[in-house]
Amino acid sequence: MRLLVLVLLLPLAFLAGRATSPTGASARTESHVYTLRQNDVVRAPGAATRCTASVEGGANNLFCHRSPEGRYQVVFYTDSIIVWKNGNTDKPAFSAHWQR
Repeated sequence: MRLLVLVLLLPLAFLAGRATSPTGASARTESHVYTLRQNDVVRAPGAATRCTASVEGGANNLFCHRSPEGRYQVVFYTDSIIVWKNGNTDKPAFSAHWQR
């Protein structure tokens, strides 16, 4: 008898819950494009990354690192990318050039 009552009440409880609950949240996110000026900072919390728009030697760049401290730091220039291990800025772990 208890099993029969359980079998009948479970679908009713499910349907009542579906009928009274608000609509589910959308998983869709909106994308944004930002134009940075010197010393602007952007964060990507999901990647624990912080990037700062700056100028070095007259060349604009975007300096990125993990927060808290990661193993590598990255600088994006208009024509290249440089990656180095923390504390070893004189010997890049990776660098590449591209055309504008």
